[in-house]
Amino acid sequence: MLALSCKGRGFCPSCSTKHALLWGEFVQERVLRPVPHRHVIFMLPKMLRPIFRFHRELLPELCLCAWEATRDFFKASLSKDALPGAILTINIAGEFLQWQPHVHGLTTCGGFLPDGGFEHAPAIDAKTVRELFEAKVFSMLLDKGLIGHELLEKLRSWKHTGFDFWIGPELTNAKEIVQIGMYTARSSAAAGRLVIDDELGLKYFGKGTRPDVDIGSLFEPPSEKMDPLEWIARLTSHIPERGCQTTHYYAAYSNAHRGKQAKAGSSPGSEQTPTACAAESEDEWIRARRRSWARLLQMVYECDPLLCECGGKLKIISVIETRHQSDVVGKILKHIKYQFEVLAIPGRAPPPSQPCLGFDWDDSPAAGACSAQ
Repeated sequence: MLALSCKGRGFCPSCSTKHALLWGEFVQERVLRPVPHRHVIFMLPKMLRPIFRFHRELLPELCLCAWEATRDFFKASLSKDALPGAILTINIAGEFLQWQPHVHGLTTCGGFLPDGGFEHAPAIDAKTVRELFEAKVFSMLLDKGLIGHELLEKLRSWKHTGFDFWIGPELTNAKEIVQIGMYTARSSAAAGRLVIDDELGLKYFGKGTRPDVDIGSLFEPPSEKMDPLEWIARLTSHIPERGCQTTHYYAAYSNAHRGKQAKAGSSPGSEQTPTACAAESEDEWIRARRRSWARLLQMVYECDPLLCECGGKLKIISVIETRHQSDVVGKILKHIKYQFEVLAIPGRAPPPSQPCLGFDWDDSPAAGACSAQ
């Protein structure tokens, strides 16, 4: 229970798993519409990555640059009234926890029309979107005074500037779309890929590696060795700032647009609307779902905590907080006549005194004082 309630803000793998499950349910029931989607990734050159490490307030603006590049492409390839939708997530960790800010996203393969229809866009041109994203980022950094025109011209003179844009195939299965969304909202570190070695310190393996199965083969999977302090430094550098929003919704998937649809009385079961009313915010929805802790434990550990040995279903009578209701626990144990023996702490002798090497107690000034006393 403690592993699912430490509220580590994306730092704890267990809490991140819980958050990803809740977020996946929220997106599937409240946001996504039954239209084709694509998985997209926006990447930065190595020379610009440190800027976002020391100016983390720019990470949401980086996300906005990715959306504006996508929006401009759709604006040129769709009709005037077509409105696309996108969910973009800020990620700042690379495969081995190096600082690598990039943006994952789910975007519709077209735009929604005012009459409820959907206009399918032509295949997204990766080169065009990459150049748009590059121009947006350069413009934003120039306005902030974080780069100069000299560096800008230097980067643009290279054959490969370091900016990149990846786009996946069309996804029509809702389950696949949600799974990719949950992947983008995952924790920075995976506890299952970490191995402790007494001689080498720590070894962190690459994505998709199962150390208990894959280690020992002829070709060892990719990994990186670190000492404990380096591991702590890398891991803690990915803790998001308090109050930082890592997931952003745009256009047809934005909170404002979904709220307008809910007020307009869009039918919940229609083909182009979310499957539930959009008036309730994400925080309210997740807060209500979080109370169903048994369902969440079943999704994480694949076992039902309310399943009795007899095959029946257990019923939750009450939740007791030991911090404020410790006397209630004692009354319950007394009522059911439950007794247990408190294990005595075994005594131990004091540690043996160690003589101070190179020091003669008989010649010390304190020796005479101690003998006189």
